[in-house]
Amino acid sequence: MIRIIGAGFSGLSLAYFFTKLGNPVTVVEKKSRTGGVISSEYRSDMLIESAANGFLASEKLEDLFADIGIQPLSPKKESRKKYIFRKGLRRWPLSFDETIMLFARVAFGFVTGGLKPRGHESLKAWAQRVLGLAGNDYLIQPMVNGIFAQKTEILSAKLVLGSMFFKKRRRHLKGLISAPNGMGEVIQKLESYLRNQGVLFELDKDEKTQPNTPQHNTFLAIDFESAISSFDFSKTQQPELKKDDFKSLSLARVTLNFKNKVDQIDGFGVLFPNKEREFFYLRCSSQFENF
Repeated sequence: MIRIIGAGFSGLSLAYFFTKLGNPVTVVEKKSRTGGVISSEYRSDMLIESAANGFLASEKLEDLFADIGIQPLSPKKESRKKYIFRKGLRRWPLSFDETIMLFARVAFGFVTGGLKPRGHESLKAWAQRVLGLAGNDYLIQPMVNGIFAQKTEILSAKLVLGSMFFKKRRRHLKGLISAPNGMGEVIQKLESYLRNQGVLFELDKDEKTQPNTPQHNTFLAIDFESAISSFDFSKTQQPELKKDDFKSLSLARVTLNFKNKVDQIDGFGVLFPNKEREFFYLRCSSQFENF
């Protein structure tokens, strides 16, 4: 019996893949519902997501959607239009000279094979090496702000750019996908699918009743802070790692619905480079047609 601690999307998707392999699964969750931080609700004629508003499309995710009976919802065409703020709204924030330099650097990297990230290279080091200083400051950093809300110097280039250089291309869909009734519908239908496949759910389960040392068939699919507190760093094969080296990031998401159109733009949203504003945020409208 496979035992999964945590019934967020990580835990449910893990149960899904174990079930596909024919393994019996039990999912344990301290809350009274599944989904973790993910939920969707309609309020004031607007769909409000409590967490992410979509998944990054992949072949495995397409298969999962097909199995649970959801037709993937792709973003609206206008959501492809994004603006970067540099002394005003710009679709392309680089100057003519910066653009020429960027294309020259990319061409040189392509010819010499230097486009791929090197070893443990940070995203900032990669961007400055391949795209130049302006490429990092006004292209990569604002895009990263809209996705990770972090500075490029603390992100791994290989992990962030992995799908570009190291992984297989997606089969059909690209970009974000969601369900017609939001991310909460994915959770609900995935839970129903798993129950029909014989997966057992233990909800409202006090964490204190769980064994301190998980067995070999127990998998943790819990929040970051809880996961870190479960690890015994004294027994790791990399003693340089310390518990304090792992830090979580607090984010605030605000959803507003205006009665009148305010500062309407022809596109999805505006990204702000750090040089323009140290407070990271993505100003945007809904990406999906019926949201």
